[in-house]
Amino acid sequence: MNFQIGLDKPLWRLYSLFMSDTLFTSQTEATMPIKRHGVTFMTVSELAKKLDIHRNTVIYWITSGQIEAARAGIAKKSPYIIPIEEAERIISELKEGDL
Repeated sequence: MNFQIGLDKPLWRLYSLFMSDTLFTSQTEATMPIKRHGVTFMTVSELAKKLDIHRNTVIYWITSGQIEAARAGIAKKSPYIIPIEEAERIISELKEGDL
């Protein structure tokens, strides 16, 4: 494979051409459900959109223990994922006014 970096193209353009086949989570987040070990998860952004609140509110509820969630990866900064059952519980509690 012969890969030449042309001096006439900006570096960001070359990077975007190189990474064009890569799917990032922000592109697939709303369209593909996350499934692990038979459990379906929802992202923080998806839950926030369903509740019509800011995603930082959902993160605050997770860190304060009001919502059970897990990290999507092993890193400290991995995004949170919420089991669908937990998300449905939160949605029903907000409709009832218990949260």
